[in-house]
Parts: sequence; structure tokens; C-alpha cells
Amino acid sequence: MNKNNQLMLTAARDLAKTLKPGAVIIYTDSLDELAGVRIISEIAPTILVARTDKEERKAAEYSKRVVRAPNIDLGRLAQINIAALLALSNNLINRGDIVIGLSGEAGSELIDALLVVEIGENFELLPEGAGPIGDEVKPPVFRRVLEVATELAAEGREASPVGALFIVGDIETVLVHSTQFIINPFKGYQESERNILDPQLAETVKEFSLIDGAFLIRGDGIVVSAGTYLHPSEYGEPLPRGLGARHAVAAAITKSTRAIAITVSQSSGSTRIFRSGRILMEIQKPTRRAK
Repeated sequence: MNKNNQLMLTAARDLAKTLKPGAVIIYTDSLDELAGVRIISEIAPTILVARTDKEERKAAEYSKRVVRAPNIDLGRLAQINIAALLALSNNLINRGDIVIGLSGEAGSELIDALLVVEIGENFELLPEGAGPIGDEVKPPVFRRVLEVATELAAEGREASPVGALFIVGDIETVLVHSTQFIINPFKGYQESERNILDPQLAETVKEFSLIDGAFLIRGDGIVVSAGTYLHPSEYGEPLPRGLGARHAVAAAITKSTRAIAITVSQSSGSTRIFRSGRILMEIQKPTRRAK
């Protein structure tokens, strides 16, 4: 095992003895060295983060708690942010838990950062009284939509940046606050042909991101429409300066319904997750899609 990684794992173990965390989250490219994870799992529940099928199988050899993150390169803080949100969505950690996070620079295979957070307190993931993604949105669907959004943020389309808005869950209510201004490109297709969990659908969704309007996606992953215009009945919470109509609509529709919204900013490449009228999380533009 790399000496630096061993030192970081040992430090996390010693800290876990004192803090008694709800979990230790490990996000690293170096899954081949995770035999050392056992020194932590004897002290606290250990959650490993995987980005591919191969990594997921490897991680499962060392821990029963594995979350699947988008396959993109992220900064250290964003790595732990996303992993914690996904762990919440899979009921692996709870609001109020102390969590220790280990991460490193993307592609380096080194663990060089240790972060301690309290979920819902220092770590601003959840609006008061709201679950992370809602009961009706399946965690794999949320993860897949987030993956498509962050890939769009990293890659754009036709070498140009694009913006996008994805609305997930509570679609029957969302439809009350929507108008289809163009012919819906997903209308008439079997549900089996328009499930966001189908890897073959990702490129189709990315192509349609060039169309103005939102994607509406059911909690089970069925893409209902694209190019949909939203007119929510309520306003979301005030947004930071510089965020435009797409983000205002995302805040408002999640205030008016139980849906979640994921936006991609055309100007900055940042991805934001909205719930209950406010921003849950902001993910800076990834440097590139991971290999």
C-alpha cells in the first residue's frame, strides 16, 4: 500500500475512535489498495465510493456499503459532498451524523484530504424537514440524472457549453405547472425505450439538451418530456446573484411540488441540485469526464 494512503487511513481510524462517526466515506481512485480499509471498518461503518461497474465490484470486496458516484473528475470537497448525498439517499447515513471523509486529487490514486462534517449542520445538504431526494425518486435514478448533468457540464455539446434543467419526481403535479411548447420528442415511445437508466439513452438526452425548456423525468427513471416550459405557482428562496431564469424556475418548481431539480449552468458549467425551493448543493464544473 502507498505509504501516504496508509497514513491517511490510520489517521481516519484514530479519529473515528474518538468521534464515533456515523460513517467514514472513502473516495479514491486507488481501489486496489483498499485492503487497509479493514482497519477502519472495525471501528466505524465504512462507505466506499465507486464510479464504474468494475470499481463497484472491487469495492464490494472490502465493504458492504458502496455508493455509485458520477464518473467524472471532481475536486476533493465535491467528492465528499456527492458521496454524502448519495449515502443519505441510500439510507447509509442520517441527518445529524458525524461523517469522516477521505479523498484525493482526481487521477492521482492518493488520499491526501481528510474532512469531518456533521450532516445537516455544518454540511448544508438538507433543508429543514426535507429528505435528500424525496421518497418517490429511486436513488439510482437520481444518481444517473446527476451523472448525465455533470457530464454535460464537463463536455458541453458540439464543443460548446450548454445549459440544462432536469426535473425529477412528482411529475403529475409538475405537469400542472407546465406547457409543452414544442413537439415532445419522447412522446409515443415505449417506457422501456425512454428510461434514463438505459445507458443508450444518455446521448439522446444530451442531444436534446440543446432544446430550450426542461426534461421531466419520473421517479422511476422514465423520461416524460423534453423542451417543456414551466410556470410554477410559487417562488423559491432568493438565489445568489448571477443565477438566471433556469435556476429561478428550478427553485420555484421544487417549492411548488415535491420534485427535485438539477441545473447545468451554461455560463459557469456548475451543476446545482434544488429541493424545496432552495439549492441543496453546488458542484463546480468538472475538469473532465473520468476515463
